[in-house]
Amino acid sequence: MYRRERFGVFLDLDGDPEAHGFADIAGARCRRHGLPEVGTRISGRVRQHRDHNTQIVVALDWSAIHDPWRDFNGRVGDAVTGTVTSVAPIGVFVVVGECIEGLVPSEALAARRAATARWAEGTPVRVRITELDADRLRLVFAPA
Repeated sequence: MYRRERFGVFLDLDGDPEAHGFADIAGARCRRHGLPEVGTRISGRVRQHRDHNTQIVVALDWSAIHDPWRDFNGRVGDAVTGTVTSVAPIGVFVVVGECIEGLVPSEALAARRAATARWAEGTPVRVRITELDADRLRLVFAPA
């Protein structure tokens, strides 16, 4: 990999010094920090090749890249510290760990009568993990 962008990575492909590819991060399990560093050797498979512009699209093998969701296996019920990333009508989004974002549903906030000032964007908060579905990248919190 020779370049990282917020939308994907650019790759030098084995076997041909002139061959370059691109892999989007749609399959990434951690979109903020889950991509490897520039210079890291990674594997994948060619998903698409366009002769007219020599563009090669690669699907990365994400199993070879650290999956921060694994760090949360077996932690339902645990309290963790995170940071509020956004407030929406459905609840408050909180990022924990490396880059795992979950939701504190508005019903959970109302049930605890949580002060809304405490849940402002950028505020550190303590939450309890109530649901975790790593396959669907779904994490639900309650106020701790």
